[in-house]
Amino acid sequence: MIEAFFKLKKYRKYHNLICLVSIHFLMISCTNKEFVPAIVLTFDDDHVESWYENRSVFNKYNAKVTFFITRPHKLSNTQIDMLLQLQAEGHEIACHTLNHFNAINFIDSIGIEGYLKQEVDSCLKVLKSQGFNIYSFAYPFGSTNQELIDSLKTRFSFQRGSIYNKTNILYRKKRPLSEWNNIYITSGNQFYSQAMGIDEIYKNSMTLIKPGIDRCKKDSIALLLYAHEIVVNTQKNYRIDINKLDSILSYADEIGVKFLRCQDIH
Repeated sequence: MIEAFFKLKKYRKYHNLICLVSIHFLMISCTNKEFVPAIVLTFDDDHVESWYENRSVFNKYNAKVTFFITRPHKLSNTQIDMLLQLQAEGHEIACHTLNHFNAINFIDSIGIEGYLKQEVDSCLKVLKSQGFNIYSFAYPFGSTNQELIDSLKTRFSFQRGSIYNKTNILYRKKRPLSEWNNIYITSGNQFYSQAMGIDEIYKNSMTLIKPGIDRCKKDSIALLLYAHEIVVNTQKNYRIDINKLDSILSYADEIGVKFLRCQDIH
């Protein structure tokens, strides 16, 4: 039928255009990776002991997560061994810059090439020398721009930002996570996404988090979350109570939502 179409003289000039369009859509259909409903749990900085000592909560639900490491040159040998063990157990170790500077402020001072050299490439070099396989990157404070995101595409398969669930001016309360479209990963071709914090300081209760997990199940997409130190019975700053973490893992497992690492996305 297509060949017959091109035999008509007046349509021959469209042959190359139609073929190119067909190839484009064929490539999309072949490379687009559909997700099972999932949560991508990530942990930032260098709280190595707390992650290692509480890893049983991940084992309980067969959850694999991503640990974004900053200041790797300051890790002790014991901490490096702990992270290597976490990697051996299937968790991902990833890059969170050498010194945890705000990228945009740093670039304003010395330029993007200076930032890449000092904060990204140096961090990568140290992490790789310590035995880690690096695929993903997280921006300190979520600070980035499109030029920087584009510059890191050749270095990492996935990049993570962050966003804050501020009180809605109209309703004077925080929105459930299901209403934040930019913290969901909808395609295996997606190389950047923001994440929502679940530490105590962010005040995202299970009442707000559960609808976000429900949306994963409903739409077959992945929800990106981040935390820092894992502790017992905390109400302080950049820490998540292990009981809250267990509740998140338990609820996701109960409704059939899986767990992905950042390296599994792209």
